Amino acid sequence: MAKNIIAASTKSKLGATTSMNWFLLDSNESAPVAATFRPLINGKEAFTTLHEKIEKAEHSIDIAIWGFQPSMHLKRDGKSKCIGDLLIEKAKAGVQVRILVWSIPFKIQTFAEANMGNAPGVFSGGVAGVTKAQKKYDQYWYLAIEGKLHKKFETPKNADNDTIKINMQKEYVASSEYPILMELSKSSYHNNLKFRTRSVYFQGNQYEDKELPENVKSTLKMFPSHHQKTVLIDYEVPHKAVGFVMEHNMLDNYWDDDSHISGNVLSPNKGKNVDTPLQDVSSIVSGEVLWYINRNFCQSWDRVSSEKLEEKRKALTFDKYPFNKSAGGTPLMAQILRTYDKPDIEDIKKIYLQNIKRVTSYIYTENQYFRWPPLAEAFIKHWQNLRSKGRSANMPIHWFVVTNSSDDGLGKGTYTTNKMLEKLGRQDVMPNVALTHTDRIEFLEASLGNNHAQGSASTIAKWKSELAELKARQKQRSGTRERSYTKNAEEVREKEFAKKLKKELGVKVHVCTLTARNAWKEVYIHSKVTIIDDVFTVISSANLNTRSMQVDTELGIFTENGAVARKLRKDLWKLHTRDLNKANNAAGKFDNVANPEGMNDPNIAKKAFDQWEKIMQRNKTNIKDGKPPLHPLCEFLRLDPKVSQLD
Repeated sequence: MAKNIIAASTKSKLGATTSMNWFLLDSNESAPVAATFRPLINGKEAFTTLHEKIEKAEHSIDIAIWGFQPSMHLKRDGKSKCIGDLLIEKAKAGVQVRILVWSIPFKIQTFAEANMGNAPGVFSGGVAGVTKAQKKYDQYWYLAIEGKLHKKFETPKNADNDTIKINMQKEYVASSEYPILMELSKSSYHNNLKFRTRSVYFQGNQYEDKELPENVKSTLKMFPSHHQKTVLIDYEVPHKAVGFVMEHNMLDNYWDDDSHISGNVLSPNKGKNVDTPLQDVSSIVSGEVLWYINRNFCQSWDRVSSEKLEEKRKALTFDKYPFNKSAGGTPLMAQILRTYDKPDIEDIKKIYLQNIKRVTSYIYTENQYFRWPPLAEAFIKHWQNLRSKGRSANMPIHWFVVTNSSDDGLGKGTYTTNKMLEKLGRQDVMPNVALTHTDRIEFLEASLGNNHAQGSASTIAKWKSELAELKARQKQRSGTRERSYTKNAEEVREKEFAKKLKKELGVKVHVCTLTARNAWKEVYIHSKVTIIDDVFTVISSANLNTRSMQVDTELGIFTENGAVARKLRKDLWKLHTRDLNKANNAAGKFDNVANPEGMNDPNIAKKAFDQWEKIMQRNKTNIKDGKPPLHPLCEFLRLDPKVSQLD
């Protein structure tokens, strides 16, 4: 199946002109192939585009998703159907609809995450902002697709007249409120709408992160998840086929527009109905990449279904899929890569570790989590290698990071986030987590001092190694690092140790968050975007953590195209660096410097990096002065000393 393809070379500035290939050419299951690719920034654009493509489906709709809420309105114009009704309409017209959602036995995951809406038997109260009517619809929808909703109102044999009347009344009310669902339940076409859940096998591979805490390992072993997010439409008719590689989940809280306003909550069919602003990016694709998206879907679907879908579609080889002009986007070469359980695949991990060693100017990371230390380690080694080959210390690589600092955003993984930042010389943005190393030392000393210490010999050996490392680090710290955090945050953050480390590393890293347009409320980053040197682009379901690289199922599209990378980077940075005082929300006076052309030039990247610093300083001043935000871009700062080791 695989074929060798040499992609167009890319120019990089390192004192001389070089060329390289950014694809993972040693993948055993995927090659770069022809595609069209169009990024979809934020929920309004992504979900509206998806709704309109589903609406036009004639043959099949295949959805693989982490979270699915039937009552969600993808297109919020006040008149379009919710996704549950839209899929029923398609099933009634003879379209084969397949929905694959992650779950584990007894839906235990819903104690923490409402990833199935309000399906019968789930335990979460749902997302704030989802109405009672939506929750009832969800419950009825799941019953209807199994042909069980109308049976809910059947009268038992030998029932008395009062019971008969009550049940008839309930059925009448349900038929009046939910006629589409009641009709589906009684019909034969409910068989055209198939819903399955999918669990994930634990692999037990050796983790790339050699410092991963035992608590994290235990959590990963117990709760691997199916985290992929793709949609395929009309795959059986190649010239009509289109696909989506998504970061968004089909849940209400993922719907937002570019304004990222806090408050101003609207009804679920007219706009954002959940208060938390959310940043995310998906994509619409066509061409030969659809074959790989389909194979991935079929492998998972056939595991939980007797349909043998992969066998049905085996005649549809990848070379049959032309570009679909209706998808828009740019023709290019693209590669579909994934993390998968059976077969055991870790190609997303491989391409990240490969391409972090190819950066010459800048990296842009917009990711829900920033806590995979092996990537930082590979990055530092790459920089040291460049220095050994003559790269000037005055021409550093610049890493621009936009991520979460809130409890919701990183609360389960403060330990690994801190480790990542420590390796990059930016532990100063989590000052109190760094200070709690003293607590960890005390815990390890107590555990190892116990004659009946719990744990295997290997665990005890790791504890001893960690204790020695922590004590060595403690000696490097000045006394100010060990005191409690005071009101003057700058005193703690401006540590000689951190300054020294950043200078020694010779790399420059901005760690940032975003704030809402109208309030100091952090925007939740759900994106999984990486752009390198204005040429290499990633849109995927994979976060930067061990879970996504080696445990969960993930899927992404990886492209090498300067025009696409540059446009996506500029579109995102325009949102993040814009002047919020502008009436039209356009980017302000920082735009030309903070969001320039030519970021493949390290000198231009340096100017942009410095301008980001100025933007964040202006916002910092306004926070202290009690004034509103000037720009969405803020410096990451987490003062909570709590250390969590679950991710």
